[in-house]
Amino acid sequence: MVNGSTGERLADLGEHGVTGIAVCAAGADLDQFVRSEVDVDFLEHRSCQAVVPDEDDRLEGMRGGTQGVALAGGQVQNSHREYCTGMAKKKFSKEWVMQHINDPYVKLAQQKGYRARAAFKLAEILDVEKLLRRGDIVVDLGAAPGSWSQVARERLVGPGGVIDGRIVALDLLPMEPIAGVGFIQGDFSDEEVLRQLEQALDGRLVDLVMSDMAPNLSGVSSADSVRVQQVCELALDFALTHLRPEGALIVKAFHGSGFSQIVETFKKHFRRVVERKPKASRDKSSETFLVARGLKQ
Repeated sequence: MVNGSTGERLADLGEHGVTGIAVCAAGADLDQFVRSEVDVDFLEHRSCQAVVPDEDDRLEGMRGGTQGVALAGGQVQNSHREYCTGMAKKKFSKEWVMQHINDPYVKLAQQKGYRARAAFKLAEILDVEKLLRRGDIVVDLGAAPGSWSQVARERLVGPGGVIDGRIVALDLLPMEPIAGVGFIQGDFSDEEVLRQLEQALDGRLVDLVMSDMAPNLSGVSSADSVRVQQVCELALDFALTHLRPEGALIVKAFHGSGFSQIVETFKKHFRRVVERKPKASRDKSSETFLVARGLKQ
């Protein structure tokens, strides 16, 4: 949680130009909130936690394991692949910071113990689409910090708190453990990581593949549309190999150039493809989610 004093300090730093901050988190939710134990002090430590708004006016908070941090105009060192989440440095106002702190979904996420407000986006999609039942096998691509895996786990818990089903989460970055959720750190397109995943699944096909991954955006629409498409196709290629015939795929996409092509590509492989804009996704955000069901033979 970012408390009032910390939020005001961040806003003051932003208004005075100390905003050369970037976070590169592979597949991380774009709207993570900073937990209560995190104390941000950029001026004194220069390389502590990073908290910045991204292009969709969200707050990204990464803990000490942040891979790429640039402060006070420094250069971002990012060794991850193109499908990591990238943040460009930008100024943000005190009003913006306080608006996010008072975001009802941020508060509700804290109350319910979710690691990010993105949990409510997935929960709504699962409810509307009537997806995920006990006994299902789930793969969470780009899982860190784990809010989608948390929601999936809740849906699979049976009597006595025993999980009926299986969840395997993957990310380039480490993720704090979630009881009953298997985690593999690495690039799921690498052969060794894929082998680990298949071992974790015991050769079973998957009922639900979900991806909240987002690309490193440059601000150049033509280049960014290609990157968004590449990320969606990564998840699609994985699903085509590992989904059950009646399985489902949920991916994050963005409206704009190339979006219609992404939808058409999905329709070539699935019998039903719909677009969902959950209530927790801000109206002014171009973010949307595609839900594809039933593989074509």
